[in-house]
Amino acid sequence: MELKLCDGRTLNFPNNNFNLAFSYQTLQQVPTKELLAQNLKEIHLVLKPGGLLLLNTPDASSALAKLLGSHWHLLVPPEHLHYFNKNNLSRLLTANGFKVMLAGRLGKKFTLAYIFKTLHQWQKLSLWKNLGQASQRGWLAKIALPLNLRDNILIIVRKK
Repeated sequence: MELKLCDGRTLNFPNNNFNLAFSYQTLQQVPTKELLAQNLKEIHLVLKPGGLLLLNTPDASSALAKLLGSHWHLLVPPEHLHYFNKNNLSRLLTANGFKVMLAGRLGKKFTLAYIFKTLHQWQKLSLWKNLGQASQRGWLAKIALPLNLRDNILIIVRKK
């Protein structure tokens, strides 16, 4: 299997060419809503009829996002420019020619460095900053903990 990384504005592939496309943590970073729609149209063009698109993006309606508000670890402007939930993402995908097959939540692995950096951003304690720096070296840098914070959407859609 060959994988290609594309920016989504223009996918230089023949129409109706792929059975599957995958977008991991990208939709929220597309600069404008117009480019977002263009990206989805390009994906729709290159997918075969009935082809699948798997998407993962932060879930702004998650309990954790609501609980933490402006301190939510995935609220990171200017990197994240759009925030989705299952409803608005489903509407966007449906409007761009897809049918939602599955919408759920996805767990991820987090490195110790990321966990400590996030804790430092929230609490501003030098302890977290020091632990974050220490965990970037040696065997500690290899440790990643599987966590399901239930604040990431996994959605699978089929080209109509």
